[in-house]
Amino acid sequence: MVFAVARLDYLLSFFRFFFWKILCEAKRSKPQQEAGNEKSERNKMSNF
Repeated sequence: MVFAVARLDYLLSFFRFFFWKILCEAKRSKPQQEAGNEKSERNKMSNF
């Protein structure tokens, strides 16, 4: 049971990293919106 929970946590952290990577790549392609979106994206990640 503990192993299954640890495995789920690992999967969640992996998806979180993947999601963060996509956000960063989207940010790079839209540099003019970076300053305005940085705070909202940071709040999204802390609540994720």
